[in-house]
Amino acid sequence: MTASHRLLDRQLRRLGIGEAAPDQAQWAALRATVAGAYRDADEDRDTLERSLTISSRELREVNADLARSSASRLAQQHDQLLASNAIKDAVLEASPDGILVIDADRKVAICNRRFAEIWRIPVELVDAGDDRALLGAALAQLVDPGAFLAKVEALYAEPAACSEDELALRDGRRLERFSRPALDADGVARGRLWIFRDVTARRQDEGRLRDAHAFLDSIIETLPNMVFVKDAAELRFVRFNRAGEQLLGVDRAAVLGKNDHDLFSPAHAERFIAKDREVLGQRDAVTIGEEEVETKHGLRRLRTSKIAIRDVDDQPAYLLGISEDITEKKEAEEARRRAEEELARNAAELARSNQE
Repeated sequence: MTASHRLLDRQLRRLGIGEAAPDQAQWAALRATVAGAYRDADEDRDTLERSLTISSRELREVNADLARSSASRLAQQHDQLLASNAIKDAVLEASPDGILVIDADRKVAICNRRFAEIWRIPVELVDAGDDRALLGAALAQLVDPGAFLAKVEALYAEPAACSEDELALRDGRRLERFSRPALDADGVARGRLWIFRDVTARRQDEGRLRDAHAFLDSIIETLPNMVFVKDAAELRFVRFNRAGEQLLGVDRAAVLGKNDHDLFSPAHAERFIAKDREVLGQRDAVTIGEEEVETKHGLRRLRTSKIAIRDVDDQPAYLLGISEDITEKKEAEEARRRAEEELARNAAELARSNQE
């Protein structure tokens, strides 16, 4: 044998076949062994082929499942995206504020209809998405377009900056302007958010309220009687007029925020507080015909009317009091009474003298 293999040599030695030609028995054993090896190889090949067939079928099924799952997920994500966009659009359009988002290229990324309404800009101009055109339309309406433009450019130059201010328009309207960077999930500025709110009516209401307060203050300050207001919770003074300062002989700064215990003796304070609590429990005004009050000028005698001021829930929130200084009036009445009594005594004595 010129060619050999270690496995073949081992098998031949096992069969007792050496270098010499095998006899008939050895040859038959060799054929049987080789045939068995081929049968084993055929079985192994069949097993491998069946395994490959099964694996291929299972792989195709897995791929099909993955494809179906991926398609389902994509469809679900698509539906979620549509729903999210619908919600976003609904929120934008329902907002009472004008909302504008400008991307990093100074193009309009988002803009709701309220923005166009507030700035009275044609919808076609808004839909064109040109930030420069929108800016020009806004500048034409402003009392101070230079300051507006300077702020805009300063904010675009500082992507992370925030701003809040108020704008005056030539037609008399007032707009609040808010600006924030438009950040992505990583906190990187990708543009700028602008919010505009029409506060014209609010400013007008505030102006009317200030006028009303000023008018009320002027009345309270010119009244000759002491006017005071206490909060219902702790009965601390929250309003005190000029007549009260003159009556008590103290500056209102020393009264506001204080209660009766801070200003009067314990006996007087307890009496005042008890009456205040009684009044807060009633709906009608209560008049105290006469009460003594300690002042820098000595004891004064006051006639005081008190009433509870209720909040929107019909709960007492404040106590209003108006006090008239009746000290001189009472002294005059007492003097007149004493004089009348003295006159009556004199008349009686004179009558007795005449009888005698």
